[in-house]
Amino acid sequence: MQTISENVLLYFFEFNNKLYKLLMRLVNRIYNKMFVRLNAEERSILQTLKKRPQAPYDFFSRYEKILDNSIGWQKINFENNSVMELGCGPHLGFGPLAIYLGARNFLAVDPTVNKNIFESKKLIDNYFKMSFKDFNGIFRREISFTEFMKQLKKKTIFYSNTEDSLDEFNSKIDIQLSNSCLEHVENLNNLLADLKKLISLDGRYIHAVDFGSHIKSNNPFNDIYSSDPESFRVKYGNKINLIPPSKMIKIFSESGFNKAKLVSYYYHNENFNSNIDEYWKENLEKGDFFLKVGIIAGKIK
Repeated sequence: MQTISENVLLYFFEFNNKLYKLLMRLVNRIYNKMFVRLNAEERSILQTLKKRPQAPYDFFSRYEKILDNSIGWQKINFENNSVMELGCGPHLGFGPLAIYLGARNFLAVDPTVNKNIFESKKLIDNYFKMSFKDFNGIFRREISFTEFMKQLKKKTIFYSNTEDSLDEFNSKIDIQLSNSCLEHVENLNNLLADLKKLISLDGRYIHAVDFGSHIKSNNPFNDIYSSDPESFRVKYGNKINLIPPSKMIKIFSESGFNKAKLVSYYYHNENFNSNIDEYWKENLEKGDFFLKVGIIAGKIK
């Protein structure tokens, strides 16, 4: 039998627990209302500040190392080259790295970002300045942060899609990049046709593709392989195009990227607990199964 003091303590605990939950709901409501009122640039800034300033170099150097080990890849030289990145996001992706290393210009192809991000002191101090410090520590170039930001602002050109850049940059892009972008493109054939028109005769490209479901799960293929593409889209929408690795590299070849190579970054078959639908058994090649991230890279000549 519980004593009176035990009952009092239990009541006190339950009361405080309910009060805590009530306060947290209130805080969340206030935060959500504040966030909804933010303009597009402010939201972009908040999203960018979630990124690690070291991530661009980490990703790029890792991809080049994997390519070197697999196909004898020669490192890209950004100096005086035109660089385009698809889906660079509000943090400009590889743009700051390219500009720091002397790129002629950087085409940021993404509908979510525009030049107003350069007006954010918070973004400059907490992201671009930290990125600059990272680059400076690695490459030791003789350039000040002020000059770096001046060049980044001057040389970054914003486009919402590739089609808008065709008139000015037809056959003028030396380096094309993307990081977890192509799997989200519904009309991939059209996009690659544009990229082929834009790239120069000496052009090179690196596209890292995440073939997983982009859904939080013990295995990124549980929700994909357990049903056919149509059923997946009914449940989750069109957030990814579900193009498998072998078909994606085929589309590259058909679009004129004849020397494109698909190199595996890593496979993820751990904790797979679903039966594989007949559609995937019939449409995937052996090397496609469980390839989480692949890198498509090459040169035009």
